[in-house]
Amino acid sequence: MKQLYCLVSLVLLGSNDSKDLVFFIGYEADEVTSGLEKDLPRAKDAISRSGTVSRGGKHSICHKIESAKEYISHNAHRAESTTMYDKESRYNKGDHCRYQFSTYLPADWEVDSRESVDIFWQFKRFEGGPDIFVAVKGNDIVLRSNGLNNRRQDPLVKNYKAGRWYDFRFDIRWSSGAKGSLKAFVRSGDEEEYLEVVSFSGANMQNEKDNSTYLKWGIYKPDYDLSKIKNARVIYHDEISIMKL
Repeated sequence: MKQLYCLVSLVLLGSNDSKDLVFFIGYEADEVTSGLEKDLPRAKDAISRSGTVSRGGKHSICHKIESAKEYISHNAHRAESTTMYDKESRYNKGDHCRYQFSTYLPADWEVDSRESVDIFWQFKRFEGGPDIFVAVKGNDIVLRSNGLNNRRQDPLVKNYKAGRWYDFRFDIRWSSGAKGSLKAFVRSGDEEEYLEVVSFSGANMQNEKDNSTYLKWGIYKPDYDLSKIKNARVIYHDEISIMKL
């Protein structure tokens, strides 16, 4: 599995960067998805490998939920992929990591109430909620950090446009104290350069328990009862990588 991740990454990241790559998935091979844990509802279409929408190659991963009981998992509407059992992708105190991923909201994506967020990326803990998550909130895409005594929310994209890819990059030095830092960069569509949109120092972890973290991506809508949308929620992810800096 790791050999396949690294082989694909050489093309995308360059051979000089690949030595620090600890995780990559681009969904170009069926077997690539088998190494990931899934947090899925009973609905058969909650997750699928798409051959019609992609950022890099020919495929991406699609997650879907609707306001129906068959899309509920662990008492909430969610359909997510996780790195729960991929130990190399875990982060601990003092780690300095770069995370990159691409997300696509379909052209028919409806703007929802700001009280009913759509979380599509999480830096998650085995015990408790996420240290950081990225979500669609109304007309914006936001980052929420739940660092110890340093909770904050920052806009990543204001007035996002559906029907286009957004590429996200996060450079994070993990800490529950003053030594933590985060820089977030975004580009979209055919843009070549990333734009720095958020930068802060201080705690970005809730605690520093070792080997208690993993990543999740897909869609998680914790307050569907506050939603005003009519259509299903469908979201695509592609080109997911983690590097140690």
